[in-house]
Amino acid sequence: MKKIFNVAKVTLSVVCGILANLFGGVDLLIKTIIMLVLLDYVTEIVKAVYLKKISSFVGFKGILRKITIFIVICFSYLIQNFLQNFIPLREIVISFFIENAVILIPIPQKLKDVLLQLQEKEHKK
Repeated sequence: MKKIFNVAKVTLSVVCGILANLFGGVDLLIKTIIMLVLLDYVTEIVKAVYLKKISSFVGFKGILRKITIFIVICFSYLIQNFLQNFIPLREIVISFFIENAVILIPIPQKLKDVLLQLQEKEHKK
C-alpha cells in the first residue's frame, strides 16, 4: 500500500511539474484563472442540481471548454517564448480569460442596490 501511495505522489508531482512548465510557471495569474474556472464549474453543477437539469453531455461540454482555456494559455506561452518575450502574450491571454470569468459572475440585486447607494453617498460629498 505504501508503494502505491509513493508511486501516486511521484506521478502527481511529475504531472504538476510538466503542467507548470507548459503554463510558464505558477504565478498569481495562473492561480486566479484556476480558481475562477473551478468556481465557474462548481456553480454550474450546483445550478444544474437546483434546476434538476443534470446532463452528462452538458457537463462534458463544460469540461472541454475549460480545458480549451488552458490549451490557449499554453500556446500563448509558447508563442511568447518564440517571440523572445517581446510581447507578454501569456499575461494578456490569462487576463482576458480572467476578465471574461469575472464579467459572467452574477451579482445579486440587493448587492447592486447597496453599491448604488454607496456610490450616491460618495457623489453627494
